[in-house]
Amino acid sequence: MRLRAILFLSLLLIFPSISSSEEIKGPQAQTQQNSMVEIEGRYWMPTLSGMINKGDGLIGTNVNITETLGIEEDQKFFQGKLTLKFLGRNKIRFSYLPLSIDGSRVITESFNFSGKTYTVNTLVNSSLDAKIYKIGYGLDIISNPVGSFGVFIDLNYADISATVEAPDLGFYESGSVTGYLPAIGISGRVFVIPNRLSFSGEIEGMQISDMGSYLESEVSVDYRIIENLGVSLGYKTINLKAEKDNDRGELNISGPYFSLLLRF
Repeated sequence: MRLRAILFLSLLLIFPSISSSEEIKGPQAQTQQNSMVEIEGRYWMPTLSGMINKGDGLIGTNVNITETLGIEEDQKFFQGKLTLKFLGRNKIRFSYLPLSIDGSRVITESFNFSGKTYTVNTLVNSSLDAKIYKIGYGLDIISNPVGSFGVFIDLNYADISATVEAPDLGFYESGSVTGYLPAIGISGRVFVIPNRLSFSGEIEGMQISDMGSYLESEVSVDYRIIENLGVSLGYKTINLKAEKDNDRGELNISGPYFSLLLRF
């Protein structure tokens, strides 16, 4: 219900400003809309929070990944994106986001993880590495010099590995998982200065019965410096929840980003 409400509100906000101006002509703004290829290099500076609970058939402890495991809240990631536009309003979207996170801390409270008890004053090291690939198809339902509004469907592929160890106790746990996650969403753009300054945003997500949920959103201000080069300042969030048997996890990543864009 939460996702559907957000999508509906976004539709109400974006759709009227575009549809009411559909007949406006402006070749300058249309130039940016008709770019066939867009390459984006993004530097993301998010804040991280989350929880893991691995019971290994038992009821484990909810372990805070920043407060308990010592993983830094402030992170920095690079992301690459490619958009190919064809047949007017159709788009193919690709992106790649590598994540590498680690932490180390002498814990101040005991917890149970994977059937083992990590006691107070034990040094615990942890790491998480993930590679997230995304491919999707989008369709601009409305596209004119004032802006655009569209829908899209993405397929996310994640390759994730993680370790937790306590050298003093002789504990070492590692695991990896790969999987696919589809998502649907909407996107919109409104031009403030034709072919120069615009505001854009998108939101996507998916709820998979009682196994978990995924929600990703971003908003940005985009400025075209010259014909084929632009910059973007934005804010992006990712919220993940997963649960299977006695294992649970939550990951929340949100923060500003800066992008360079090449358009052809």
